[in-house]
Amino acid sequence: MLAGLLALVLTAALAGALVRFPALAGPFTRAAAGARWRADAVPLAGGLAMAVGCGLAVAVFGRDLPGAGAVLAAAGTALAVGLADDLHPLPAWAKVAGQAGAGVVLAALGVRAALPGPEVMGWLATVAWVVVAANALNLFDNFDGAAGGAALIAAVAAALWWGLGTGPTALAAALAGATAGFLIWNAPPARLFMGDAGSHFLGTALAGLTLVDAGRVGQAVPAPWGLTVGVPVVLLAIPLFDTALVVLERRRHRRPLSVGGRDHTSHRLAALGLASRRVALILWGLTAAAAGVASLGVLGWGWFTAGAALLAVGLTALGVRLARVRAYD
Repeated sequence: MLAGLLALVLTAALAGALVRFPALAGPFTRAAAGARWRADAVPLAGGLAMAVGCGLAVAVFGRDLPGAGAVLAAAGTALAVGLADDLHPLPAWAKVAGQAGAGVVLAALGVRAALPGPEVMGWLATVAWVVVAANALNLFDNFDGAAGGAALIAAVAAALWWGLGTGPTALAAALAGATAGFLIWNAPPARLFMGDAGSHFLGTALAGLTLVDAGRVGQAVPAPWGLTVGVPVVLLAIPLFDTALVVLERRRHRRPLSVGGRDHTSHRLAALGLASRRVALILWGLTAAAAGVASLGVLGWGWFTAGAALLAVGLTALGVRLARVRAYD
């Protein structure tokens, strides 16, 4: 776990410098536009701090680990796309193309979805999963500590799986440490945001981690096809739930999908009267529950299916309740 500790220290120090010396983050500091949960000017350069902290920790402790280079290369590609968007907002098609490019990098370097059938299916699934995960983390970055906390919990889960079984533990630990170092400055009330660069980096890195694990949950033996698909989806279930809630509600109320607003899970919880820190704790608790269900994969398909079904029922009930919260004028 030394990789995680090094990443935490490096990221926390770099992020702290960006907060304490605002001139360093000048190009990335701007007031939020549109209906957002914060309207004050906060630096958006936290993603750069995480990428540097994670990358250096992996270079020191895990550069020879299987899949580490591929995951970092893909995450770095996505980071560049998000960074460009932070500096000058890109059209939606350009961001999706960049995310797909990150997926191609991941697949080309040997980390692909372990699916049956022609190899092209693995390539297509890898690209699609990177796009989905990057967008889910990007959309989930809508409240202080939300996306960072979800990514931390998912990375810790992977590190624990591999630490108890088999896998490139240092890679997951480095990502967890970098995210924890960022959260020191991003927990409510946040003094630093990750920006699109950070959410793209985290989403792609987590997609890569789940593909490296391939649903094995740390075991050395290949996982059944259902776990190969199911474990990654459940691990990121809460950001995916938030994305689904927003899409369904905006379509139901005939709102444009591409225009941001205060209609995410976090905003609806806050509208119920919960303080910012309590909202963050609830989101983190839900993510931890999803990680626990994903961990049931180690016990077999039956246990995982039962846990995933209970999680789906619970999230459906939560979605129905939150949909009743007034989010649109």
